[in-house]
Amino acid sequence: MKLIANGLNGSYLREILDSSRGQVEWIKAAVAYASGTPELLEFCRINSIPLEFWGRMDCGLSVGTSVLEKFLNSGPGFKCKLVWEFYHPKIIWFGEYGVYIGSANLTERAWYKNIECGVFISQEQLETEGLISELNDLFEGIDERSAPLTRELFNKIKDVEDTFYNKYSDLSIQQKDLEKAFENKIGSFISPKFEGLTVVSKKSANEKKRLKFLAEWNDTLEILRQISEQVSSDKYRPKWISKDVPKGVQVDQFLHAYFYSFIKTGNSSKHEEFYEKNRTRPQAALEDAMSWWRELGKPVEDEDKAIYEKAPYLKDILTERGLLNINEAEFLKICQSIFAFWHSSRQTKNQTLGLESNTSFNQPKRLEVVSKWIWTQKSGNHSNVVDVIRFVLYKGSPDDICERLWQATFTDEWHIPQFGLSCMGEIIGWAMPDRYPPRNGRTSKALKALGHNVKIYS
Repeated sequence: MKLIANGLNGSYLREILDSSRGQVEWIKAAVAYASGTPELLEFCRINSIPLEFWGRMDCGLSVGTSVLEKFLNSGPGFKCKLVWEFYHPKIIWFGEYGVYIGSANLTERAWYKNIECGVFISQEQLETEGLISELNDLFEGIDERSAPLTRELFNKIKDVEDTFYNKYSDLSIQQKDLEKAFENKIGSFISPKFEGLTVVSKKSANEKKRLKFLAEWNDTLEILRQISEQVSSDKYRPKWISKDVPKGVQVDQFLHAYFYSFIKTGNSSKHEEFYEKNRTRPQAALEDAMSWWRELGKPVEDEDKAIYEKAPYLKDILTERGLLNINEAEFLKICQSIFAFWHSSRQTKNQTLGLESNTSFNQPKRLEVVSKWIWTQKSGNHSNVVDVIRFVLYKGSPDDICERLWQATFTDEWHIPQFGLSCMGEIIGWAMPDRYPPRNGRTSKALKALGHNVKIYS
């Protein structure tokens, strides 16, 4: 154990960073405040070390917007999550190396100038004292109370900063207005403010399920966005893909080709096996996969047809105007263009469709039968499938699409039987590929294989 007290004893946190180089596999940091250019973030970026950070979110901008933006732009190996108030830890866990527990935030003053005090406990001591499981429990508990940083959440925080921090020179006078504006802006977008550990939650099981889903979906969405920025760059884009193809389409087809070339074997998938190999090196695994993708002289599984035929068709037909003209035949064509629907139609039982149990179709015919059946179904509020698609895509702010996706998938009011999460997640991506990359079960398995602990929805 080592005491870290800056100038009081000549021991600084920077020394822990330098000594961990080559030994640390990942870093988890639960630190309330961060500003400027945190050395921890830069260290991880330079050395390609996955970093997961949990910071405090409040109207005082405990984690500066410049720091938040750095996380959004640093790639899929860098995750930022925020806890709304009642949050004050300073713990940095260097995977397989040790942990710092103390008083220092991620600021230059805290690392060099302030009187701070903390201890560094080595990996050997953590194992000897049985503290690793306690640290896992600690970070799991923090994660349950956090919200993932997405571009939408960042924009809302930045809007509050631009509105109030530029408007008022004396923030103390306007503190109540600022707090109210922040709560109004953020509270409608993410889970409610964390009210402290002594407050017993009264949320229903369904509400907890909703919040957990939104956190995971938004977290994975940001991973897809970060990968899309890299895979669509001149450095990694294959010659047969033009520069103007939407980034969401490019990342979808990259993951499609990767999945079918490396992960899927017959009727099984090796995503869990690949995850164990890549979970400590997601950026390196991604770069390996993107380098392979760049060198492809031709598509693997008709990715060019998906890019130049399917994607433009779906983007056009799924516009607000296009949805007004969809008939049963057009809906079938949409279903034929959605990867997830081919899978879900195979899983739909004959009994559900009102068919004899021994009825058999080839796959294209089965997809057609399921499509026709879905066309006749109604949600709890008597909406048909096109109404539900229109609701998810256009009935409200684009920022809130994930909330509407939840409603269309998990609530009786909006759910259409046999038209589930993967189908709707893919539709969102084809309709708005510049903002929401498509996500289905295959997407999630490919991300898992690249080292990201995303949920595989059935």
